[in-house]
Amino acid sequence: MKRIFLFFVVIVSGKLLPAQDSTICRQQEIIIKELPVLWQQKAAEYRALCYQAFNIADLRLKEVLKNKPGKQRLAIITDLDETILDNSYSEAQLILNGKEHTAQTWKDWTNRSVATAVPGAIEFLQKAKQKGITIFYISNRDTGTVASTLINLKKLKLPDADVAHMLFLSNTSSKETRRQIVMNKYKVVMLLGDNLNDFMQVFEGKNRLYCQMQPMANGKMLFMITTEN
Repeated sequence: MKRIFLFFVVIVSGKLLPAQDSTICRQQEIIIKELPVLWQQKAAEYRALCYQAFNIADLRLKEVLKNKPGKQRLAIITDLDETILDNSYSEAQLILNGKEHTAQTWKDWTNRSVATAVPGAIEFLQKAKQKGITIFYISNRDTGTVASTLINLKKLKLPDADVAHMLFLSNTSSKETRRQIVMNKYKVVMLLGDNLNDFMQVFEGKNRLYCQMQPMANGKMLFMITTEN
């Protein structure tokens, strides 16, 4: 396994007891959660990058169609969460309430069917549909959330918003089998995702996040966040 530094290092003064170590780690964990949520919700750069990604996707799709694929049925496979649907408001509420993400809090959120769209996502998929492309939503939301997610997709006016085009998690988190189901019937011209696992099975793996406190010679403490693959 490989361990790498993630995000930042913070130096704090004084000698700390184990309970203080835990408190500081918790405080830094909250900060780590807050910053990406604020960036996703407020940063103009985030919106610009999203629009840029979908604009490039549109250009690539035009190139594919120029090659005259003939009578082949064409499809796009896309992930949902943080690719098409923005769930940052759920995470923000958990931070405000001092709660952790759990299976129940996630179910409560998906049951509300109120996720907004990632900038540029709806426009791109609607244009792709108008060009004769079928859209498949392969998500690791579990099959119990299909009904509430379908309501959400229809609210956003996303194309092919029906059960037949939604392949959700049933017995394995790997999306490869579900991708193959679509590929056996369609020529898939594009994969969309926010995670490498959304593209190829070879990228599938687990990461672990560690919080560590290390004493320094000057009496201060070195705070480190690391991840292990």
